[in-house]
This record gives sequence, structure tokens and C-alpha cells, in this order.
Amino acid sequence: MPLRIQSFEFCERADVPRWIRESIVEILGMGLSTSHVFQPVAPVFYALCKLVGADEVLDLGSGSGEPVVLLIEELRRQGLAAPRFTLSDLLPNLPQLRKTASRYPGQLKVIAESVDATAIPDQFNQPLQTIINAFHHFPPPLAGKILAETIQKQRAIFIIESSTRRLYNSWGLIPGLFRSYWQNPVRAEQDRFLKAFFSYVIPLIGICFIWDSLVSLARFYNEAELRKMASDAGGSHYTWVYQELAYPSLGRAVVFYGYPSLHDDTVSSRE
Repeated sequence: MPLRIQSFEFCERADVPRWIRESIVEILGMGLSTSHVFQPVAPVFYALCKLVGADEVLDLGSGSGEPVVLLIEELRRQGLAAPRFTLSDLLPNLPQLRKTASRYPGQLKVIAESVDATAIPDQFNQPLQTIINAFHHFPPPLAGKILAETIQKQRAIFIIESSTRRLYNSWGLIPGLFRSYWQNPVRAEQDRFLKAFFSYVIPLIGICFIWDSLVSLARFYNEAELRKMASDAGGSHYTWVYQELAYPSLGRAVVFYGYPSLHDDTVSSRE
């Protein structure tokens, strides 16, 4: 597997115009909707929710909130009960998050203030935390702090990534991302003119999105890196599970999750 490269992504830099950052996150959220990433993930997530007794989940780094909606919809499609989710982000895109949450009133709510995943306020005490397609954004020291924060508070954590670091495992994402790039300016909640001009006329958003996509691939953590990070964060009393789950069109999602070992049943997609 290629070596991991941290580099940078435009969508996470505060000095990049907001409408560029938003566009990248919105394109990704819509693109995931046709990728079937969550098809093999849903039963694994459901089994973990049952194991740790989680009917409420705190989602960290929610972005547009669309990945959480896709997980909920896949759970329902498979006849599995979905928990209630609270959406949060360090730089919350409130118009988009509120639009997303409005699709499932009562099941989705939004935290309006900034939430730092390394120092989560005590009032957000959900037993399970999710990070969906965002963990690779964090460099190892910061990612380790997120796991340490989870472990210190005795919470379970479920991390999903849409691909491994191998380029061919991301083929299943490309058609949906291509469509969502062209659709996003007319579906965006704000700055539609700017997003259209810099998508269709001067493809600045497209250039930034391609860069971020390639960097994301180079940033995905492999199993050895994740397990070492969990161990260094003090997670020796946790059970940690790593799985690569195939989805249509040669895609392969990664899930990595941990929970206090007092929950001593094995979580599997067969449950």
C-alpha cells in the first residue's frame, strides 16, 4: 500500500473562501448518495449500536450532514432501526446542516456552535460517536487525541472511510462525484451564482475538488496505523475492529470501531 501523505485540503482551510469549502463538502455528500458505500456498512453499524446500547449518536465532522442521512436511509432500506443523530462540526455550515436535518425531524438535530472533536463538551454525552469520511483529515497527533478523548470518556467510536489508500478501491465513487459536481450549484443553499461561475465558467471549484480528492486518498489510514493510534491513545482495554467492506463497482469501504471491552460480544455483519 502507498505511504500515507498528510499534505492539505482546501475544504479544511479557514483562509479558503467559504463557498469553495462548502462546494467541496456538498459535492462529496451528493456523490456518496449514488455510491452504495453504506450498503455493507449499515449492518455492522447496527450491530455495534445494539452492543453498546446506543439509541443516540454524536456525529463529529459532519460536513454537509449528507453522509449521516445516507447511513440512516441504508439502515431503513435494510429494515434496521436507526438511532437519533446529533450533527456537529468545527466549522459548521449551518444552512446546509439545517436543510439536511429537516429531512428527518426528530431523528437529526444540529449543534450550532463549533465542536472540537478533541475536546467535546460534557453535555454531549452520547454513548457512541461517529466520524464518517472525515477521519483522514486529521494528522496522526490530532487523530490520536480524538481517540484519546473518546477512550477517556468511555464512549464507543465508529469510523467510516469511503475507500482505502489504494486508488482502484475508489472507482465506485467516481460516477456519482462527477454528476454531483455539475448538479451542486443549482442545489446549493447559498452562493449559487459564485458556485456556478467557478464550476462552469472558471472551474476553480473543480480544480480544488480534484486536489482534495487525491489528497484524501493519500491520507486514508491503514489497519496498522489505526491500531497503533488506538493503542497509543490508551485503548488497551477497548476492543478494536478493522474491516474492509466491498461495495458495487470495485469500491471498498473501511470501518474501524472500538468500544470498552466490558461489551464482550463480537460485532459482525452477520448479527
